Amino acid sequence: MKQPSKLLVGVTTAAALAAPFVPKTVNITIGDVTPIVAEAKSCALISTIIDDRGRRFCEYRCGTQLRIMPESAGACEKSINEKLIK
Repeated sequence: MKQPSKLLVGVTTAAALAAPFVPKTVNITIGDVTPIVAEAKSCALISTIIDDRGRRFCEYRCGTQLRIMPESAGACEKSINEKLIK
């Protein structure tokens, strides 16, 4: 008679030992999903900064925060809109 594979016996034994610890049901509760809201904030140009290498940066005030960005198209825009995700 052919002997059973050791791997099959090991897997069967592991399943028999783990069976009492596996839950029969799993409950998944999904609560209210909070929507992602994007808000546009207007930022005003405060100054233009030139570093020691000759690169220009635009400094904007967005509410109480400052943003420094490299200039685009050879000049700083007077105002920009910043998108904030809440």
